[in-house]
Amino acid sequence: GDMKIRCDFFPLQTNFMLAGRVDKFSSFDDFTTFRISTDANYESIITTTIGGSYGSGFTVPSFYDLYWNDVQAHGNKNLKAEESKGFELFGKLEFADHYCKVSAYKNKIENLIHWCRVTNYWRPENIGIAEISNLEVDLQMNFKTVTCGSSYLQTVAYDKTVNGDFYDKYLPFIPKSKFQVYWELKVNNLATKINYARVGKQ
Repeated sequence: GDMKIRCDFFPLQTNFMLAGRVDKFSSFDDFTTFRISTDANYESIITTTIGGSYGSGFTVPSFYDLYWNDVQAHGNKNLKAEESKGFELFGKLEFADHYCKVSAYKNKIENLIHWCRVTNYWRPENIGIAEISNLEVDLQMNFKTVTCGSSYLQTVAYDKTVNGDFYDKYLPFIPKSKFQVYWELKVNNLATKINYARVGKQ
């Protein structure tokens, strides 16, 4: 279920949203999650929006996490579902059909599913607590037949399991940065897109 309330305080337009969800599983615990979010919008030649949200979430193990079985990797039927709480803050500038958005995220995850090396094969395990922070910048420009844009994502991810063997160590396999730039042309029923992406150290 969700609820949205809109209030206008000239010259600002504000939105307040509250959402809740209940998921029931036969093989895992039941989950109740929520999200509270708000934003304020000022419309002008350049429309400015600022906002944020706070909420909880979960991710159950995938079929492969549970049952994959070959020479290189073995699933783990004892995995627990990931549970998280976190927040987002963002600012967005819009001019005509162009926009730039900057977002910051921080999440605390319990039972993070993480693949690790066990003797001569890979196996997923649950990490007690992990903290992951992201800074994301999106830029897009829309013209009559051409759309171009770019995005950049910076990530900081650490194991925060107290008394764990890897406390305060950076989580491997999570890229520290991602960058992409794209160009798209649309003419009648013809569309073509060129995309370049670069993944940072992991």
